[in-house]
Amino acid sequence: MALVSPLLSVPDRAAAQTAPAAGNGSFADTMEAVGLKAKVAPPPDFVVKSRPDPSNLNYLPVGTTHPERPIKVMTPAEIAATTADLDTTRMSQQRRAGLKSPPVPLKTQKVKAPTKKTVP
Repeated sequence: MALVSPLLSVPDRAAAQTAPAAGNGSFADTMEAVGLKAKVAPPPDFVVKSRPDPSNLNYLPVGTTHPERPIKVMTPAEIAATTADLDTTRMSQQRRAGLKSPPVPLKTQKVKAPTKKTVP
């Protein structure tokens, strides 16, 4: 216990010997005033000049919502054309790979189910 109390009083003494730093009173300001945080020098001019303009960055900060983007919905004809194009490409790639193309399903006719006729 005797070893702990001198260590706890060191930051208080160091803070009392230095002038308080101008800031918003945050923990980082306190640590800097005590001398436990390194003071960061401003970057050299060539570094500042090489950085892009922050207003032109294509950057979305964390915690913000994405802007609304218009969504173009495909028509049924466009969906059918895209599906046919993908099927054609898939079959040609399978032929090039030496694979058999899958069997084409037979078209079935829609048949009405017989209804029970009631006899009068």
